[in-house]
Amino acid sequence: MVSVLIFLLEILLTSLLVWWLHSASRGEKIPSSFIAELLVAGAIAALIAGVFELNYGLHSEAIRRIAPQLAAAHPTALLGLNYTVVAVIEEVAKYCAALFLITRSRSLGRLSDAIFYMVVIGLGFSLIEDALFLLNPNIDAPYRLFSFYLHSGTSAVLGYGFARFTFKLWKYPQLLASLVTAVILHLAYNVFTSLNNHILGFMLSLSLTVVVSILVFILYRRTVLLEFHLERISKPPRRHRLLNIED
Repeated sequence: MVSVLIFLLEILLTSLLVWWLHSASRGEKIPSSFIAELLVAGAIAALIAGVFELNYGLHSEAIRRIAPQLAAAHPTALLGLNYTVVAVIEEVAKYCAALFLITRSRSLGRLSDAIFYMVVIGLGFSLIEDALFLLNPNIDAPYRLFSFYLHSGTSAVLGYGFARFTFKLWKYPQLLASLVTAVILHLAYNVFTSLNNHILGFMLSLSLTVVVSILVFILYRRTVLLEFHLERISKPPRRHRLLNIED
C-alpha cells in the first residue's frame, strides 16, 4: 500500500515539476506531445539501462561465484565499483536519450530548453525505474521517492552541460565534467542508501535529495540569465515570477 502511494505521489510531483518548468519557459511553449515523447524516451532509457546493468553490471553475487577470493578480500572496493558502474550506465543512458531525441526531433531554440528536456527525460526514467523497483516488497519505498528527485537533479546537470556545449560555450572537457558531476551525485546516493546505519543513510539521502532539488532551480535560473545576456532582448521587460528575474 505504501509503495502504491509513493508511486502516485511521484506521478503528482512529475506533473507539478513539468508544469513549473513549462510555466517558467521563455518564448514559444513546449508542445505537450513533445513532453510526452521526452517522458517516453526517459522510460525507454531506464529499461535499456536495466538490461545493461543485469547483463554487464558488476553484481556482488556474480563476483562471489566467479572470484570468491577476490570478493572476500575486497568486498567494499567491489561494492563501490558496482555502484559506480550503475551510476555511469544510468546517466549515460539518459544523456543518449536526450542526444537522440533532441537532435533528431527538435532543435534547441534556447539554452534553457536543454535543461527542461533533460529534466523531463529524468522524470520518465525515474517513474519507470521506481515502478519496477516498487514491485519488489523488499524495497524501501521512501528511498524511491528520493531517487525520483535524484534523477531530476542529475538530469539538470546533464542538460546544463548539453546546452552550453550545443551553443559552443563549452568544449568537450567541460561537457565531460558535467557528466562526471552527475555520476558523482548518483554514486553518492547509491552509497548513502546502502549504509548499514539506516538512520544515517536516511538523513544523508534526504540531504542529498534537497541539494539536487535546489540544483534544478539554480541551474535553470542561471541559464535563463545567461540567455538574457546573450540575446539582448529589446522588447519591454517582463517579470518572471517563478524565476524571480526580469526579462
